[in-house]
Amino acid sequence: MAAEFNAGVLTTKGLALLAKWQAGECTPTITRAVCGSGSYSSGESLVSRTKLKTQKLSVEISKKTVQNTSTLLLRFIFSNETLTTGFKVTEVGIYATDPDDGEILYSIATSADEENADYLSAYNGTYPSTIVFNYQIEVANADSVTIASSGGAYAPADEFYELQANVEALQEQADGNSLVTQIVVQRVMQLIDQEHETGTVTLTNSRDFPLFSSSVISPTTVSLDSLRENTTYMVNTQVLEYEGGQPGTVEITDRLINGFKIACTGSATSVTIAYEVVGGMNKS
Repeated sequence: MAAEFNAGVLTTKGLALLAKWQAGECTPTITRAVCGSGSYSSGESLVSRTKLKTQKLSVEISKKTVQNTSTLLLRFIFSNETLTTGFKVTEVGIYATDPDDGEILYSIATSADEENADYLSAYNGTYPSTIVFNYQIEVANADSVTIASSGGAYAPADEFYELQANVEALQEQADGNSLVTQIVVQRVMQLIDQEHETGTVTLTNSRDFPLFSSSVISPTTVSLDSLRENTTYMVNTQVLEYEGGQPGTVEITDRLINGFKIACTGSATSVTIAYEVVGGMNKS
């Protein structure tokens, strides 16, 4: 079970800005996404909020996808690299630029179940952990929305799939061309496959009082099909299902060029985790 959020709502300032977009008074510009650990009661009104209750992190938007003329899907990634204390992610917000008021909180969403909200742990000084959000917002003209960015946002992993599809199409075109062209395209595809690797692993615990913890139970080793050239690769994870308790936080440790170790800190007797390895290959 993944943590769930209630549908995002437009704030009062957000509604006013949407009206300006619809009237053509300004170009829609989304500036950033934020998350925090604020607590909200059931049915609490969010429209009057101008900021999160307890903001912890602010990031740039990694990707936008136009769903229809008035709906935009945003992708952003929170990393724990600046965290000294972990927290449960219970609130998320989107900021935009208003021509009269400057940057305003445009939309906000809160956790549907704060007790089981995703936990972003403190940075261990070695490898960062991340949480990926997809956030749907209403806009006036989805095609005209600008995403303000300095180039520091994480690249979504699904861009690898898009790149792979483009290269596969290129290979079909290359089949009728020179041998040199075919060899170049094949090499590019090999590099993409090596760079990006996915799989699933199931952690089990037969203790009478189960507790997944790297300090109590040896983490499970995951072997990589393609050797990395360095250990700076990122491992994105998602809990697919679990039984007999809560999964807790997924921990990735002992990165090597041929694999890594994965564990959970919760009380579940079984946890199935999907993992995605990105990077670790030198660029030439």
